[in-house]
Amino acid sequence: DVTGVEIAGALKNVLAIAAGIVEGLNLGNNSMAALVSQGCSEIRWLATKMGAKSTTLTGLSGNGDIMLTCFVNLSRNRTVGVRLGSGEKLDDILSSMNQVAEGVSTAGAVIALAQKYKVKMPVLTAVARIVDNELTPTKAVFELMNLPQDKYT
Repeated sequence: DVTGVEIAGALKNVLAIAAGIVEGLNLGNNSMAALVSQGCSEIRWLATKMGAKSTTLTGLSGNGDIMLTCFVNLSRNRTVGVRLGSGEKLDDILSSMNQVAEGVSTAGAVIALAQKYKVKMPVLTAVARIVDNELTPTKAVFELMNLPQDKYT
């Protein structure tokens, strides 16, 4: 189904920013694995609420594409996250880039979609709040670490 691929394709870029932030903050592999796993779940929750098949999201065009975008150093969105996590300001990062990092503009839609479809998306909405300068990467990590674990599994 095209809907699932499109949703995952758009939201993977937001998740890649989050993965980059984890890298920029030097939080390590366990934190990265937990974050990307949670982000994949959030994307699946939203996509299925929007009518996508969950099997579409677990294939190469879903999770495979997400993994590539989150873990490869060539990812523009991951690079934005690394630089945010390292303390740079978003405006400075964007003005120094020659290419577009789609996740920055897509992040704003995350909060609206989460509210519309009544889906909890703590990782992806945290990225939206960082992009909107409402939250620092460090504070976002503390918020996410304090979430009750049983609510989001």
